[in-house]
Amino acid sequence: SGLSNAHEATIMLAAKAVSSGNTDTCKKRQKNSERFDEYVSTFKVWEQKFFSGKSQPLKELKSDVDSRRLDILRGCFEGARNEKV
Repeated sequence: SGLSNAHEATIMLAAKAVSSGNTDTCKKRQKNSERFDEYVSTFKVWEQKFFSGKSQPLKELKSDVDSRRLDILRGCFEGARNEKV
């Protein structure tokens, strides 16, 4: 399927965690899972917007502070793609 064994195991464990426990616990886990999925989706949009090569935010930087923040953001995206992180 293209997914690593570790990734498949993570998905299975997450699904099991969401479905375990009483009704209130399950609802809370589902809400948190949906919130996390929203964050991931937003994160992907930001990555495409700022680092896709189509947009040129790097040319609009006006200070070293802006440049540093962009480096930190780029590091977040790199870390998000690293399974070990």
